[in-house]
Amino acid sequence: MRLKNTLQKNLKKFDNQVAGLKTKPNAKHGFIWRQAPKIYLAYQAKWNSDQSQIKVCEKSRRIGISWCDAADSVLQAAKQNGVDTFYIGYNKEMAEGYILDCASWARTFNLVVSDIQEELVVENEDKDIITYSIYFASGNKIEALSAKPRSIRSKGKPRARLRIDELAFHDDPKEVLKAAIAFKMWGGKIAIWSTHNGTNNIFNKLVERIKRGELPTYSLHTYTFTDAINDGLYKRICYVLGEEWTLEKQLEYIATIEAEYGVDADEELYCIPSNFNETKFIDKHWFEIVTKDNVPVFDRLVRFWDLAATEKELRTSKKKPDPCNTAGVLYGYSTYTDTYAVLDCVAEAFNPANTNRLMINIASQDGEYVPIVHELEGGASGLRDADNIKNFLSGYMVTAVRPQGDKLLRGKPFASAAKNGRVLVLKGDWNTDYLDELDKVPNGLMDRFDASAGAHNYLEDNDPIQDLINYFND
Repeated sequence: MRLKNTLQKNLKKFDNQVAGLKTKPNAKHGFIWRQAPKIYLAYQAKWNSDQSQIKVCEKSRRIGISWCDAADSVLQAAKQNGVDTFYIGYNKEMAEGYILDCASWARTFNLVVSDIQEELVVENEDKDIITYSIYFASGNKIEALSAKPRSIRSKGKPRARLRIDELAFHDDPKEVLKAAIAFKMWGGKIAIWSTHNGTNNIFNKLVERIKRGELPTYSLHTYTFTDAINDGLYKRICYVLGEEWTLEKQLEYIATIEAEYGVDADEELYCIPSNFNETKFIDKHWFEIVTKDNVPVFDRLVRFWDLAATEKELRTSKKKPDPCNTAGVLYGYSTYTDTYAVLDCVAEAFNPANTNRLMINIASQDGEYVPIVHELEGGASGLRDADNIKNFLSGYMVTAVRPQGDKLLRGKPFASAAKNGRVLVLKGDWNTDYLDELDKVPNGLMDRFDASAGAHNYLEDNDPIQDLINYFND
């Protein structure tokens, strides 16, 4: 029901994007697609027209490859002699978004959708798989899966299609590729698209093998931010927003986007993967250490905890369990100066009971109006741990957030802000251990880094005023 309600909210917005598309019934295919250039940009049309058995795309951020690919999936599933399509992203929000795009395209093409379903398949308490499915009158379906390699194993009939979105940012991209091979064995087609995530990532290695001619049956597409702009991306943005396009506005838009990505623009926009062996992911010299007198006034604060092991993991470990590595970072943001600051960091190798006492003591020091956030582990055990934390921190604002993507993906916004000189560090006796650990990422301990990245992302994505409202409403 939630998925269907979300779909209804998005259909009106989607209709504005496809206002130039005209369709009418056709006995053979069920539709005739007119004026396609008004919908697809040139690179999007090229992507969808490529029906190679395996096609790969290295791309810029947010240029609409998933969106246009959803249209192709609808066309393939709606035909009477069509095929099923399976989609996998790196989190459930991507899966839900792809199905919503598919449903919107089906409406635009005047195709009959018999049902839309959201299903939770529980293999065991720590291995939930969520699927979103859209069924067509043809008997075919499009199914979007959660970001677990096993979710695509044993899926699909002969000729079924598989779409892998942002492969470079999956938790285990190598296993995703291994699981995908079965689709090719039975005559199916595989499409893979992603922004880069370092030279050592399995996605970049796949791209390099194609470029060297080692995989002659694979087709490769490269679409940079410049390619997208030249094909009309900004004009499309203006059209969707109801704004007038001008060359001056387009140049300003390009400069703004490049400035926002800063040092990450090459990888995020121009398909040039970062080499973490040659350039550090994060450098301790990026951080200015300041005294209390030089710290700006922060209107947003959070204490973020990275809990590296749960009680259940310690109890069920076949080996002698190591102590729980826990890090908690107090992080602030100043709207006035547009800067962040790491105000405190505690990191201890404690067992769960002592970790609880540590979190209680730190919460008391921070005060009841500082939100406390921790990562939510998967499955039912993660929910139980979250309830336990909320209980022993009763009286404080406690939130559990589920991590999305791999650690380096989650840490990119924090690292980018630091590299651009926007993250300060308050002087304290914890500074050396904190900065030395960050300086070794990703080749050492990452507890302090994970907590810092989580805090940064939380302040970017959440409204502190709403946190207070929720706190007083509870």
